[in-house]
Amino acid sequence: MPWFKVDDQFWSHPKVVELSADAVALWVRAGSYAAQHLTDGVVTYGIIRMLAADRDAATELTNAGLWDQQDGRTWLFHDWDDYQPDAVVSKERRQKKQDASALGNHDRWHVARGIQVEGCSHCIAGAIPPAIPSAIPGGFPPSPSPSPDSTHVSESQSRDTRASIGTDEQSAEPYKSVLASQYGIDVARVRKHLDDKLGLMLAPPDVVNVSMWILNKIPQPPRAPTSYIIGSITKSPAEVQQYIHESALI
Repeated sequence: MPWFKVDDQFWSHPKVVELSADAVALWVRAGSYAAQHLTDGVVTYGIIRMLAADRDAATELTNAGLWDQQDGRTWLFHDWDDYQPDAVVSKERRQKKQDASALGNHDRWHVARGIQVEGCSHCIAGAIPPAIPSAIPGGFPPSPSPSPDSTHVSESQSRDTRASIGTDEQSAEPYKSVLASQYGIDVARVRKHLDDKLGLMLAPPDVVNVSMWILNKIPQPPRAPTSYIIGSITKSPAEVQQYIHESALI
């Protein structure tokens, strides 16, 4: 939905203070109409009549320099292109949202962020490809299993000791890179919060799985994914811990 923008100093602008209430009302209502119907600021006499206004109000706006009269039945908002939504751009955004709304949650993420995921039929051609085979839940490789000759780690050992085994910080970089560019998730922050809140120090790939599980429960991506994930863990620690255990991430 495009927005008709009104400057917060509009009410006191010299061009406005001398206008009648009818003229001000017409300017606001016609602007809202033009933004909704993507007219690029064009207002016809038919629109003016539909908005219960008349030529006198339109003439006031023209004389004040807020509208430019094109002919006897057409007016144009002054400097519309400098301040208001462009019709072509708005149509493209509207179509993109309509296309995304018809998709599942995973695909909606891809379309909204311009991500190309291998095997996804809805991904945008030419988008930045992921640095690993897939960036959707279940697409990340599982945590490495200990080899037969690996040293056994008992539950009594500290979390720091357990976290240091089989957890090479360099291995987290590909995931951090992918998430930063595609989903905006800070793996290190989420990993630390899981440790602080649940006492579980997960491997980076498992942090990714937990993060994507949380994000895929909502229909649209949040503005601050990392903060949303951390907030969800804080709000529902038992649910997150249950998912971790059921998914055998520890």
